[in-house]
Amino acid sequence: MSTRNVTEINLVAYLRIKGFREIDSPHFTRPVVTFYFEDSPELQKEIDAYYGRKVLVEPTAMSEALRLLRSQILDVKKNQRSEVSHE
Repeated sequence: MSTRNVTEINLVAYLRIKGFREIDSPHFTRPVVTFYFEDSPELQKEIDAYYGRKVLVEPTAMSEALRLLRSQILDVKKNQRSEVSHE
């Protein structure tokens, strides 16, 4: 299985709206949080459409997805920082 690493929060939100799910927990490596998706032709097609500005997304769905992602990112950063401080 091939993995696609995604670090752009708006793209992650878009992919979640389109039904793609991460295959692993996000990882924080200062200053970036990386999300992991299973790479597939369908995923690549959506990424190409996103960067080609050929997508339409319900604004409230995008707003909600971004809100949830920001909360998740804060949790990931906080948890990884506390793991480092306990070592």
